[in-house]
Amino acid sequence: MPSQILQLNNISFSYDSLSKPIFQSVTVNINNGWTCIIGANGSGKTTFLKLCINELKAQKGNVINPHFCVYCEQRTDYCPENIEDFIFDYSKETIILKRDLDIDKEFINRWNTLSQGEKKRLQIGNALYQNPALLAVDEPTNHLDIISIECLENALKNISSALLLVSHDKTFLNSLTTINWHIEKINSDYILKNLNR
Repeated sequence: MPSQILQLNNISFSYDSLSKPIFQSVTVNINNGWTCIIGANGSGKTTFLKLCINELKAQKGNVINPHFCVYCEQRTDYCPENIEDFIFDYSKETIILKRDLDIDKEFINRWNTLSQGEKKRLQIGNALYQNPALLAVDEPTNHLDIISIECLENALKNISSALLLVSHDKTFLNSLTTINWHIEKINSDYILKNLNR
């Protein structure tokens, strides 16, 4: 039987600018493994992801997650923190990770001129290097070419962390995830459905 990695118990959350909660009394159990969160634009996928790893705090209910979670946001405006540790680590595992993601040590000196694909590969590589118990990744394939997407797939397939992934890329999701949750808007309420049942 799969082990449980994440619990959301009776969660309610709203932004100050909204008159009604995005999520209300949501209870979800997510097993260890590779899970995707899908849904239409604006359905609350990123909000849900952030609640799962305590980037956002629910107004009601509680979240039980692993002690060490790492979040890869969709945007790549800033160079990841402590990137030097990753770039200049020459252990066997890190060398393989940098090879799989096609990361060059010169990336660290030219963040502002890196392509979107190079930034995303470096961002995810740095996250994987930290070896989190749960890795949450938001829309990693946006604006990426086929080569960059293949690099990401290969690296993520080899991780030991549990993976929580938000993406619109069905091919990418099908290659990585086995558990699928769908966020639907029904009568102005956001509902989570497990598509594997």
